[in-house]
Amino acid sequence: MHPVQLIVPVYNEGDGILTLYRELKECHVPYDSLKFIYDFDEDSTLPAIQKLRAEDPRIVGEKNEFGRGVIYAIRWGFSRAS
Repeated sequence: MHPVQLIVPVYNEGDGILTLYRELKECHVPYDSLKFIYDFDEDSTLPAIQKLRAEDPRIVGEKNEFGRGVIYAIRWGFSRAS
């Protein structure tokens, strides 16, 4: 079976990603990694990503290096997928 990697572009989501994470767990969605792609180092989502990563090593935060915006974030995520 191929690994399943979820790619989620984020922009100042804060703790909002915690809801997504809980729902994925409750629905038993099988994945090997959950990648949150952000555009800048001051993004308010980063503390929540770190919090999740402490309890689940499948959580990854990656900075989008292609340019700001959701399309570039998705492209970055796909380019870094295994």
